[in-house]
Amino acid sequence: MKKTTIGFFFFTLIIGAQLYGQTLSETELIGTWKVSKINKLLDEVPEGQEQQLEFLKTVFLKAEFEFKEDKNFSFNIGMEEIEMQDVHWKIASENSVVIQEWKDKDSDGNLLMVIDIKKEMDKMIFQLAETPITLEMERELK
Repeated sequence: MKKTTIGFFFFTLIIGAQLYGQTLSETELIGTWKVSKINKLLDEVPEGQEQQLEFLKTVFLKAEFEFKEDKNFSFNIGMEEIEMQDVHWKIASENSVVIQEWKDKDSDGNLLMVIDIKKEMDKMIFQLAETPITLEMERELK
């Protein structure tokens, strides 16, 4: 009976540590992130969208995401019409970050960008809503 109790305790501890490890914290997100690798989510790209996917991959290889402690967010990609400066970021769920204008920071509406973030070992994977790619990210050391 005692072995069963100890075994259950360790099982609970391991599962809890894994679940806790998947929760995104502000501290680990703060900093400047650059794309190190791009992966496509789709095995087959819809007909006529091959060029768009290649364009996205080329552009996102230059992307830089900056999450500041004061909740300022910047997204630089080398295309002025898509870049974002001085907008607000917040963690919306255990693994999701939303980007909004500062005036909308206390609401759930008017989203500029949604980033689902997954931690895999020592990597951070960003999935931008509405794109068929995931971005393997590296924190820029300063």
